[in-house]
Parts: sequence; C-alpha cells; structure tokens
Amino acid sequence: MKKTLVVLFLFLGLFILGLALFFIWNQKSLQIRLWLWGVSLDTNKFKLTDFVREKDKTLQKDTLEAQNKEISIKVIKTVIVNHQKFIDDRIYLLQSLFEPTTSPYPEVLTNVLECPLEFRPKKESFESGTIFQLYAGERFSFGVCSNDLVEYKSIYGIFDCGKKGVFEISLFGKKWEDLQPIVKSFSCQNG
Repeated sequence: MKKTLVVLFLFLGLFILGLALFFIWNQKSLQIRLWLWGVSLDTNKFKLTDFVREKDKTLQKDTLEAQNKEISIKVIKTVIVNHQKFIDDRIYLLQSLFEPTTSPYPEVLTNVLECPLEFRPKKESFESGTIFQLYAGERFSFGVCSNDLVEYKSIYGIFDCGKKGVFEISLFGKKWEDLQPIVKSFSCQNG
C-alpha cells in the first residue's frame, strides 16, 4: 500500500512538473529560440505563434512568428554560403517594389507608374545590418503606395551575423515609435 502511494505521488509530481515545464516553455519559447540562435531581440511581451524550419542542399531557413497585443513580428534566420549576395538580393527585391514601371493599360494619361516619395522605404544602416521603414498592406505585404491601402507601419531589418546566419526581421504595427526600439535592440550576440 505504501509503495503504491509513493509511486502515485511520484507520478503525480512528475506530471505536474512536466505540465509546468510545458507552460514555461510555451511562454518563453521565443526568447529561448533567439538564445539558441545566439542573438538577442527585445521580445519580452511577445508570444510565439509559429515556427517553421526548411532545409535543402544550399540553405537552412528557420522562420518564427510572434505577436503581442498590437505588434506582429517575423524573424527569418537563413544559413547560406554567400551572405553578401543574399543580403544584396533581398534589398534589391525590396527596393524594386518601389521603382517606376510602365503602365499595363493602353491609352492612359501617363505611361509610367511611380510610387510617391512619402511611401518609399527610408533606409538606416547599422554595423551589422540595414533597416527600412515602410508601409504594409492588410496581408503584411510591402510595396504599398497609396493611403487607402496602408494598414500597418512596418520596419524590415536585415542583419549579417557571420556564422550564425543572416537574420531578417519584419515588424508590423500602428506606430513607428513602437517598432523602432524593437528592431534596434537586435544584436548578434546573446545578452
């Protein structure tokens, strides 16, 4: 009888401990994931909503998404051989969204469509990367060039962390002043 009670209490204690560790892991898994990657980012009030890992012969890509009440964040870690080419290609793709294009419609007043200056990305460079301040649509897409399509203010940052990989951070919210401190808190070192 005593052995049965001891085993029952031991099992119940392990179950409660496992349940507690599960809730702690779920609550802190975003910070733990960043720590395992060897980077830091001020995400204390965020809750991890999704994590995906893709791997092929040329690269490994981990994507995590998190959210707090008003801000959504997406962090992509890419481990690839040629960091600078990858970064240059990403920046080129982003900036090409705002380049003038020819009109697809015949007989329009102008034959060139161009994004107004106030909607073009504003660039800021840092030691390990570059950030862009821009606008996004309702589906968290960049390239919005009209007030009626703007749903979010957004910041996109791309950082080269050497052997750790290239990190892309996309933040979406309602106020620039809520987004800037988060992306500027990014560091390639733990701590």
